Amino acid sequence: MDYISENYNFKGKTVAVTGSSRGLGKEIALAFARAGANLVLASRSIDKLEQIAEDIKSSGSKALPLEVDVRVKKSVEAFVEKACAEFGRIDILINNAGVIYRAPATELSEEQWDETIAINLKGTFLCSQAVGRSMVENRAGKIISIASDKAFVGFPGRVAYCASKGGIVMLTKALAVEWAPFNVQVNAVAPTYVETEMTRDILNDPEKYQEIIKAIPMNRVSKPDELFGAIMLLASDASSFITGHTLMVDGGLTAW
Repeated sequence: MDYISENYNFKGKTVAVTGSSRGLGKEIALAFARAGANLVLASRSIDKLEQIAEDIKSSGSKALPLEVDVRVKKSVEAFVEKACAEFGRIDILINNAGVIYRAPATELSEEQWDETIAINLKGTFLCSQAVGRSMVENRAGKIISIASDKAFVGFPGRVAYCASKGGIVMLTKALAVEWAPFNVQVNAVAPTYVETEMTRDILNDPEKYQEIIKAIPMNRVSKPDELFGAIMLLASDASSFITGHTLMVDGGLTAW
């Protein structure tokens, strides 16, 4: 095998994607399925997951839909146990589950703050912890968390989201250092706005779209396919010496 086919080969690999019932998580799961991986689909929306699993199976890959609440440790541990029972191990974990509340800091409720931190940051830790145990034991694994450009750039009306995504960047560094001796690489990807069903309402508003792209040197938002390259790199054997890194996929937004 040549370098590309050897290092970017996901056949036989098991990839778990949280928040994969819609939006970016769904697109990431389908991309790995096209690359030949087995998928563990995790979300609170089990009905949607089952349909996505059927689509993946029809393409020739295996898929296991599992209901999980990333805020709850027992739920996360049960999802990991079932995934390992089905496939033997999880080779790659994509921490994608997330939520965003748009409100001024003076009006954001305590409940909205708590839920954002619980899903985005605590959920990323709980999933990394549960999957990381087996990866440390197997002395192999890749964990990739979806951060955001807003982990690095403050944004009005997104205080909880910015804080949670900034926490993911530091969580990534801490886990990477701790698990480096066990050949477990922990990284993150930080996109700006990506065209998905979850961002459609905002991006279809011409005024809001123009306001968004003003901050992006490339003068547009990202398509899902443009994020896959970064994720696939960090998930592949080609990144065996990259850990603790957050890869920006933001069209130059943080380069100003």
